[in-house]
Amino acid sequence: MHLSLFEQGEVFRLAFIFGIGLGIFYDLFRLIRAMGFTNQRSIFFQDLLFMSCCSVLCFFFSQAFLHGHFRVYSAFAQILGFVSYRITAGTLTGYIYKCVGSIYQKLTSLFEHITVTFGCILHKTYLTVLANCIKISKEMRKYSEK
Repeated sequence: MHLSLFEQGEVFRLAFIFGIGLGIFYDLFRLIRAMGFTNQRSIFFQDLLFMSCCSVLCFFFSQAFLHGHFRVYSAFAQILGFVSYRITAGTLTGYIYKCVGSIYQKLTSLFEHITVTFGCILHKTYLTVLANCIKISKEMRKYSEK
């Protein structure tokens, strides 16, 4: 398949925009990591999912615009779009995600503290009520025996 110079420029532009879209898609995974899912297994599966999705999406891009052929300039434009997004807007979103992640972790810590405290209060109340019920049942047995 032969593409004219104009068509090659259009494919390069579309591949660059597609690379920016992949950068935006990667930001979703960065947000998940900022929320605290940073153990090795979680990161492995996040990266595996991202790479699998990217490979499928790049295949569909190649099918749609290059009739299934591989063109180096298209792959280069996708990488260039991804890197340019990460350097520009991706840096800003990284700072935002750090703030959102720290707020999320503080809120979950506060919620955990509240639920543990509430659970302890409920447990003590339950034990007190249970002890009172046992005491009352013992007293009722004494009166019933008389």
